[in-house]
Amino acid sequence: MREVSSGGMSQRSISSSIEEIRDLESDKEVMAEVHPRLKMDWGNQALKVESLRPIRIVMSYMAKVRGTPKESPFNFYMHGLALLGKNDLHIQFETNAFEQFFKAFKSALFTSGDWNGEEDLKTAADRGMGNEIENLERCLQLGAKIEATKARIPDITLEDVMWIKRFCDLYFIILAMRQVGFKI
Repeated sequence: MREVSSGGMSQRSISSSIEEIRDLESDKEVMAEVHPRLKMDWGNQALKVESLRPIRIVMSYMAKVRGTPKESPFNFYMHGLALLGKNDLHIQFETNAFEQFFKAFKSALFTSGDWNGEEDLKTAADRGMGNEIENLERCLQLGAKIEATKARIPDITLEDVMWIKRFCDLYFIILAMRQVGFKI
């Protein structure tokens, strides 16, 4: 087998650093890439004015909780964002990023008083977020698996990381809105 590189970036290069591998005997292409692919479909999401209000509310909340125990979830969240940004084909940080977002979520539930650290986390999360949310149970199970094994979990994908990150985002918005007096 020989490696042939065109020097350009193809669609396949998202999950492979190899442009093309050909079997010399059969002259057929051999595929070599990471599965699942290292790609998230974010869709076409232009920033809109109505998107800025929750951001402003959360930023205000972050300023108010600075230097208090309620700041710790944001530290985990920022580490999760950093690991997500560093994630690539050569070093995959899905498990690490997921773990940081999971810790952010648990820490936010705890420091807000929605979870006492002993009751069922799913029950507390449903109560804290106002109702049962799709994929939350899977994310909580994956988080518990990480805590139990302290090792890479091959089942965790970028999609799982995005789900737990979205749960953090939503819960931070809920906490911020509570801070300004909104009933949720």
